[in-house]
Amino acid sequence: MRAPDADVKAVQRAERELGRAPMLKQDKSKSRQDYETPPSFITAVAQRFGPLFYDLAATAANAKARNFITPERDAFTVNWARELGEGLGWLNSPFANLRPWVQKCRDEMAIGARILQLTPASVGSEWFGDLVYGCAGVQVLYVAPRITFVGETTPYPKDILLLVWDRRFEHATGRWNFTEQAVRFDECRRDFDYAARGDAVGEPG
Repeated sequence: MRAPDADVKAVQRAERELGRAPMLKQDKSKSRQDYETPPSFITAVAQRFGPLFYDLAATAANAKARNFITPERDAFTVNWARELGEGLGWLNSPFANLRPWVQKCRDEMAIGARILQLTPASVGSEWFGDLVYGCAGVQVLYVAPRITFVGETTPYPKDILLLVWDRRFEHATGRWNFTEQAVRFDECRRDFDYAARGDAVGEPG
């Protein structure tokens, strides 16, 4: 019996003979999954939705609000709705394992939390189909243009979603151009000017 790596080498040799470079297998453990949100995007978020009161997964070095939950405190053990009160929560968690974070947002939204969650636009994933698609209380905004995260020189190569968790609103899907502050919902939905509303989500007064 040949060793498994002998088969790999044979495939690579055949590809070289055909003039093709061998396809390298991605090591997911080395793929970056934590991206810090750029200040320009946070500014646009605050202009659109109101000030951020709590960063729900951050460190002192990258927090986007004066209040934040550190990894040592463990965000999953915290009652976000109680911590937030009437304030607005921000969440840009690592992209590697989003399901528990999305589930936490959905659970906390159900008891009154208001949360903005940044995620990849993985609309074919199980977490999106099970927890976001058709869920009352979440608005799904496709973000444009693509975001260049802190420390990167080029935009993130995939589309990004901003999930607006707020049980006051019905489910809707739209596109938000954050550089122009323009939101276009599907033809059956109306726009929401959060920051201009008297009950805008944001920091409590």
